[in-house]
Amino acid sequence: MQLVKRIAIVPFPALGDVTICLRLAQNLTNSDYEVTLFANLITSAALNFPWLKLSALPTNPDVMMSSYDLILLDILSPWVKDHLDDLEVSKNILLFTSKNYSKSLPTKTFSNKNLISQSSGTFTNRPLCLDKNSTRSMVDWVDEYGMEVLGVKADSLLPAVTFHQPKQFENLVVIFPTTPNPKKNFSIKGFKKLAKQLVNMGFQVEVIVMPDEKELLKDKFGIINVKTFQEVAHLIEYLRSAKVVISNDSGGGHLAAMLGIPTITITRKNKNFVWRPGYNLGNVVSPIVTLKFGGEHIWRPFISIKKIESITKKIMRNS
Repeated sequence: MQLVKRIAIVPFPALGDVTICLRLAQNLTNSDYEVTLFANLITSAALNFPWLKLSALPTNPDVMMSSYDLILLDILSPWVKDHLDDLEVSKNILLFTSKNYSKSLPTKTFSNKNLISQSSGTFTNRPLCLDKNSTRSMVDWVDEYGMEVLGVKADSLLPAVTFHQPKQFENLVVIFPTTPNPKKNFSIKGFKKLAKQLVNMGFQVEVIVMPDEKELLKDKFGIINVKTFQEVAHLIEYLRSAKVVISNDSGGGHLAAMLGIPTITITRKNKNFVWRPGYNLGNVVSPIVTLKFGGEHIWRPFISIKKIESITKKIMRNS
């Protein structure tokens, strides 16, 4: 039996990226490594993931370098960018990126090949996703990365989540209508129309937004309940009750899929785009056509709300 090795992971600090790296942490943990995920966003959820150490990012990177046998760093993380000169002194770091990155990652080969057992015998800095045009989801790419770079097998199960509150609703549909990138967002008017029609179909519909968006969007959604959560742990407990989550290409969809909740993602991209929610729980609704005018893509008017309703009904019927 191998000695336990300690591994740190620093993801890009967005909810989708954190859930993707949580999948990598799951695969490493199941191969008997002791993993710490450094993600300020989800430190409140430590009780939901008792098999994993969750930690806030340290002010001094020396703390990390002296405590872990291997440190996996997303090169686009602001914390990594701020401390990369200090971190690169260590022989135990491995750079990756989960997003598109215009530069080549620096070549890296560890002198200590026995740091952790892995299949290729050579550690390399590389993106998680090697082909953004493939039909694989990011969960699939993380599983491939774990096997090819670190030599750990993918788990056939979802990451284990421990809940501490009972389910509160029977037929809840949750909508995440915003992301920090307006170009990815379906229209608020379209989400409002969808929410009202789902309510008319007998479903309970609630809208989840960021804390600074609540007052503005509460007025826009009228009678539809708009909620926000200060802590990801509270959001996780709440989502336990959801039967389906509808969102843009956003972290809410990734979190829902990781919790085993079917998702519907509204995007102008095709149904197999790489950043769709994984675990075979995702449905993607794309525009029937897309027009380009003045350098902008016009796609929102061509999203079929009826198709979203139909998928929602099917999920509810089968749940």
